Amino acid sequence: MRTLAIVSCILLTACGAPPSLPENFSQNTFKLDAEEGLLFEHAFSLNPTGWQLGKTQMADGALSTSEETRWAEAVLPILPTLDLAQATYTFYWESSTDPSKGQDPSALHIKLRLTEDPNRREQLSFNALTRAANNFYMFYIDPGFEMEYPHVRHPRPPRGFFSDKEVSHQFRIRISPIDHNKLSAVFNYWDKEQKAWSEFQDSKKPPKPQSFEVDIAKDLEGFSEIKAINFMFPHAAAKVTATALTRSEPSSE
Repeated sequence: MRTLAIVSCILLTACGAPPSLPENFSQNTFKLDAEEGLLFEHAFSLNPTGWQLGKTQMADGALSTSEETRWAEAVLPILPTLDLAQATYTFYWESSTDPSKGQDPSALHIKLRLTEDPNRREQLSFNALTRAANNFYMFYIDPGFEMEYPHVRHPRPPRGFFSDKEVSHQFRIRISPIDHNKLSAVFNYWDKEQKAWSEFQDSKKPPKPQSFEVDIAKDLEGFSEIKAINFMFPHAAAKVTATALTRSEPSSE
């Protein structure tokens, strides 16, 4: 399947404005900050190209998996790769899920892969997990199969989220450089009442800040480039309707 080439950040800065968007896009799905340059935005009702579908499908306006499938995934390779140490990147998605399936089957796993190594059973990634649950979501760095997470947060789901399979919600992961060796990572949700991106509260006690600082050499094995985006579906419950990726230039201060 043809890989979608993301527009180079060089064009964003050289032209002073975002270039023409890739084919199969839908504008204004997500509320962006003024400084964000849109690299791509996909609405799955338009069957965007570039996605590698592993037991997944684009149907009825969403990315999903069929009823009998377990642990299906969809992967979008990122070319050229994007260096998290050079700029702020924000990944957005809109999703729904079926609460009648149960807590774990209703989950959606979201991964920003930093490796694409065929010898790794699972790739090193920034991960989020949402589901129809009242206790907690997850946000963490996953170093690979059955390895201890170097960072993990347990955001408390906003009241009423995913209580109805027909209602979708929006989320974002933002990763910003602190310096050439460290990154800051945060996971937010869109508050429909406040019409703003909001911070999660911690579901654990004592509570932790919901952002965390990342040492590239220690926590990421020296990897700092986004090489792929990955949605994983443990059961046929969650659906992704749209997704986007943006770049913000480092502050000159």
